[in-house]
Amino acid sequence: MRVLCTSREPLAITGETLYPVGLLRTPPADVTVDRAPDFPALRLFVQRASAVRPGFALTAGNLPTVAEVCRRLDGLPLAIELACARLRTLPIEEIAARLGNRFRLLTGGSRTALPRHQTLQAVVEWSWDLLGEPERILARRLAVFAGGATPDSAEAVCADPVRLPREDAVGALASLTDKSLAELLEVPGAPPRYRMQETVRAYAAGVLAESGEAERIRRSHAAHFTDRAERAEPGLRGAGQLDHLGWLTREYDNLTTALRWAVDSGDTEQAVRLAAALGWFWNLRSAHHEAAAWLSEVLATASTSPDGAGDGRGVPRATLAIAHAYDATHNFAVGDTERAVRSAMAATRLAEGEVTNHRRSPCWSCCIGCTPVIPSPAGNRPSPGSASWRATPILGWRPRPGCFTGSPWLPSETRPAPRSTWPPRGRGSARSATGGERRPR
Repeated sequence: MRVLCTSREPLAITGETLYPVGLLRTPPADVTVDRAPDFPALRLFVQRASAVRPGFALTAGNLPTVAEVCRRLDGLPLAIELACARLRTLPIEEIAARLGNRFRLLTGGSRTALPRHQTLQAVVEWSWDLLGEPERILARRLAVFAGGATPDSAEAVCADPVRLPREDAVGALASLTDKSLAELLEVPGAPPRYRMQETVRAYAAGVLAESGEAERIRRSHAAHFTDRAERAEPGLRGAGQLDHLGWLTREYDNLTTALRWAVDSGDTEQAVRLAAALGWFWNLRSAHHEAAAWLSEVLATASTSPDGAGDGRGVPRATLAIAHAYDATHNFAVGDTERAVRSAMAATRLAEGEVTNHRRSPCWSCCIGCTPVIPSPAGNRPSPGSASWRATPILGWRPRPGCFTGSPWLPSETRPAPRSTWPPRGRGSARSATGGERRPR
């Protein structure tokens, strides 16, 4: 005898063979109309949309928005059906814009369906109410993770000695996976990750906020990833660079989520430490614009003085110096020379007498080698031998369009020399991070 049955979780009986039913496959951002039928989520959307709005069809104009809706709803069939029901009164663009509050938007399902299938919130609440207490605690705390969590990170952030001991956290994580509230992702060569669907994560975030422990868990999340990033950062310049790059890439969503929380909550020390730890990673990815934007926000929270160095608000001087040095590095790369020089000056002042484990970083020479800009008689333009003149060779770069070359900000006599004679002879010498003299290239 064979029995085929559906269940919310495994029955855990002898002879049981599991066949997990996954979510509908969603399309990538660049999907085309001719490839749309390849994705079950889009096929379901078109079927349900045609039922409430006759003649609905995918076009090059509406396909990107429809695909975005399907992705943001994780390919969850009920959520897609409820979104299509809204097409009676709202255009697809408006539905996409309102998905930030999906539980208010996605209501009004079939009257013949069970009550728990008539709204998106009802179906999630029904599953949530069936969880045990340790599972609920872990599920709501997992909402602070973006892009998933490894078992080690989940334990470090979510466990506590009283309500969720570390030895119980792993079992609760496995139970959430069995009950389809978390998904196990296995990547070759990397630890397993557990990820919540965005719909479940949004509900769990609301429960976390109501629990009164959101601030503590978010602070724990930020502290954990700041510590991990600081431990990974020196490895970006060593033999294990690829391993550390891989970790930072996999956890980038969590790292930027932690950084956003630190900035928005006014946790200056956490924000500066994490931004400083990410500075060289951004450089290796050539993410100069993103880095410059983040560092501008972070250093604004740490600076209270006109010269840009600030008092640091409790941040160690060496860490603040490194953050300013990376700010100089990335702003030179994007062409904001004035800000770059200001940050280089601030880094130099802050680094005086400090010891830091970033001395091997190319940006550290910005802290050691820059000297204050000496205004020339023609105005506030840098004179030969000043930091703005010397910063490019100090950082080990060559002139590039949008940085120094041809910039009207520099007088003609201080524009960079050709590569073969860089740096200009007789202009003073830069010193390396170890204190030795840097030879012209």
